[in-house]
Order: sequence, then structure tokens, then C-alpha cells
Amino acid sequence: AFFISMPSYTQVSELSRVLSLNYDEQKPLLAADGTLYFTLAFHPENLGGIDDAGDVWLSSKVEREFALPRPVKGLSTPFYDVLIGFIHQDTVLVYHANLDNRQVVCRYFKDGLRWTKDAIQQIPGFKTNGDYFSAVLDESGTIMVLAMDSFGSYGNEDLYFSKRMGNNWTRPVNLGTDINTGWQELSPVLSPEADTIYFSSNAYQGKKSMGLYISKRVDDSWRNWSKPELVNTSEMDGI
Repeated sequence: AFFISMPSYTQVSELSRVLSLNYDEQKPLLAADGTLYFTLAFHPENLGGIDDAGDVWLSSKVEREFALPRPVKGLSTPFYDVLIGFIHQDTVLVYHANLDNRQVVCRYFKDGLRWTKDAIQQIPGFKTNGDYFSAVLDESGTIMVLAMDSFGSYGNEDLYFSKRMGNNWTRPVNLGTDINTGWQELSPVLSPEADTIYFSSNAYQGKKSMGLYISKRVDDSWRNWSKPELVNTSEMDGI
């Protein structure tokens, strides 16, 4: 599921040269300097070659266009890797599906042009039972919303949240039945205020295909949400 919030349709056309690779592009994320990071699957330049389910790649912004994408080997492994988000401009979290035979979220620091692995984040009870994983940080870097099939899921992938406490994170908590169902809830994106969530799901209105939905947080518990509403994508300019 490839979703990105864009400030205008102009940038969508600019991205076409980046996203037209003959491979599977996932989880795009724009950095503060305009650099586009994303996961690219089964590319021969991945660390694991054509069998690698996803490495982190980037495309730098040059004036009004994006440069040719290149792999970020310092953030990647021979297995599935997803850049979750930025705690600070030069500090990121990356999910690794198999780092020393474990599913982990790892913190990296940027020193000049190089990324250096720092520490595996301690997240009690963190485990994905399926092949799909996605996550996003709020703008403060203190709240992480995860999409995964894990403990307490209602059937397939659900949305969870975890809060950063210093260098550790709280146990992921299911967002609850206001949002999650026995079907799939995937690809979360938070508004800048972190009071609104966008996600894809195949659970609503009897539709089997994925739809894009929006829900607003009712309180600070992260367990109470408004009824998800289908997003009219033709009205998303400016989101």
C-alpha cells in the first residue's frame, strides 16, 4: 500500500519519474529537507538482490524535481526494511524484519552523508505475525502508530500505538474497535496535529478492495475515534 500526503498535485507529477521504476515501491516519506525516502522491493541493487523484499532508497529534491533514486545501504539489510519516521532531522527509526534473526525497530543517526546504527528500540511485546508491516511517527517523534497483525488483533492487520519514554517505548496498544475490524487496516498517516488519522482498509461498505479512510481522535487515550469515513481523493489537494 503506497500512500503519501502531498501539498499539491504539482508534486505528484514531479514524483512520476521516481515512482515509475519497474519494481514495488512502498512507504514513502518526505524528510524536512524535501528528500523522499521509500522502500523498494526486489531490486538487483538491494543488499539481498532480487530476493530482497525491501531496502530503503532515497531521491533528493533538486529545485522542483527529484533526482534518480539510489539505495541507502546504511539503513538496509538483506531482508525487508521500512523507514518509519524521523525523531529529529538526523535521527530516524527503521523497521527490520530480520536483524540477527529478530524483528526490530532500530534507531540511526546521520553524520554528514552517512547513517550509523545506534540502538535497537525496546518495545515490549513487539511482534508481527504476518508479512505486512507499516508504521508512522507523529511530528514530535513521541507517538508511533503501527499497522500489523500482532497480539490482540481482531483478525488481520490492525492499527496500534506506542509512546516513546526516553529511549524506550510502551507496549503497542490496539486502537480499538472504533477503527479496527476483522479485516485489514493498513498504511497509517497522521495529521500534523496527530488528532486525525488516514488509513486504508477493505472492511467498510461491503467493499472487497482497499479504500482510504479518515478518523478523528476523540480524546488523549488513543482508543476513542470517530466513525471512519471514506475519503474523496478528488478533494485531497492541500492535505
